[in-house]
Amino acid sequence: SVTGVQTCALPISEADAADDIDTKPPAPARGSTRRKLRIALCVSGQLRGFDRAYPSWKLFGFERHQTTTFVDVWKDVGRNWQRIWNFARRRPFLWDTLVRPNAIPFLAPRYPRLMSESQRASAHGNQADAKTLRDFYGTKHVRIEDDQTFEFVGKPNLWKMHYKIERAHQLARRTRQEFDLIVRLRPDREIAALDGFDLRETAWRARQGRTVFVDDGYVFTERHTWIADQLAIGTPETMDVYARVFSDLTSMIQQDRVPLDVERFFLPHANLFYLMFYRGVLGRTLSGLKLGALLDQIGRAHV
Repeated sequence: SVTGVQTCALPISEADAADDIDTKPPAPARGSTRRKLRIALCVSGQLRGFDRAYPSWKLFGFERHQTTTFVDVWKDVGRNWQRIWNFARRRPFLWDTLVRPNAIPFLAPRYPRLMSESQRASAHGNQADAKTLRDFYGTKHVRIEDDQTFEFVGKPNLWKMHYKIERAHQLARRTRQEFDLIVRLRPDREIAALDGFDLRETAWRARQGRTVFVDDGYVFTERHTWIADQLAIGTPETMDVYARVFSDLTSMIQQDRVPLDVERFFLPHANLFYLMFYRGVLGRTLSGLKLGALLDQIGRAHV
């Protein structure tokens, strides 16, 4: 049995369909309704190259709908983690060890001083300003926290990422506005292509399949489980599950009630998969999506 979670019991026919990731229900004809979608765009994390990435988001077509933006970010604009290790590119094994998703949890116990100083360097940069962000994103919903305060010092990047995902989501939900879709994006992620993407069709599929669309979706094998975490699109109900992974896992660890296969720390991708899966939410790859670079601020080189 699984402890610490509430599972979603589906009728057999629906559960079978949910388990088959290749099954796609027929979508309604595009343009079948002219009502604008109500969309919450949640931008969270470290800003880095936000000013360079944002123009590429036009590919989503947010401006054609009723979109409200919610920004919850760190005070330090920061730099891309991979750029710190550019010198190691000529040594593929070393490069992979330093930049892979679990690099910090893997290396921190072995080289605590190196990882501490590296994280400090990646966080150092210009400081975010609330008025500038309100003007830039065209929203009044902006929240900035300083990750150099006692509460956050020493926390791994993955912990801070999930913390900010939930905080931005809370900004949207606490307005009590009705949304058709909630979209989570990290501010420095460039979108290179979105071939055939349609927000209305995505909203319909998200409702029908209890699905969160991500940049690299559902991988479930004997050895690996995976949901990517660069972006997410879903209904308010499924995005509640996605965004609450931070507080859910924190509470489970504190109560010593961590479910089967979930690690007792913020493990990239796998814990996100399990805590969604146990609540009946699947991640599917967003068709036609091609991610660009993780960008640094204007005037800085990028990966």
